[in-house]
Amino acid sequence: MRQFVLVLLIFVFAVVGIRAATVPKPPLASDEALTRLLVGTWHLRINAKDKITVSGSCTFGSNGRFTGEVRISGELLKDNFEGKWRIADGILIEEITKSPNPEIIPVGYVSKDQILLLEGNALETRAENGNIERFERK
Repeated sequence: MRQFVLVLLIFVFAVVGIRAATVPKPPLASDEALTRLLVGTWHLRINAKDKITVSGSCTFGSNGRFTGEVRISGELLKDNFEGKWRIADGILIEEITKSPNPEIIPVGYVSKDQILLLEGNALETRAENGNIERFERK
């Protein structure tokens, strides 16, 4: 009888553990709510090879427009870029309308990044190439 109870307890804990591990995260807020939360300036910093730091910022306006800049080891990479943005089905869609470096970021380029987290001062996205990018609101 003790063995039966022990086996039953192990089975119950295993099922509960498996079920807890497969419970999906709660869904993100609606696209409308995410849009309101995204408005503002966000910063990204990446430590690349050979002590090179790539950083940037992007300001999302409530009018659906954005501006951004990229710096390499503190040096501004020409002028700012500009574009239009929107959120659809939890995806941040950005289209470049002005680019100081069209050979790097061409006008008309569209990026689609899945929003993984958008809370307070934290934004986390998954780029189309699969990279996870973490931004901080300033």
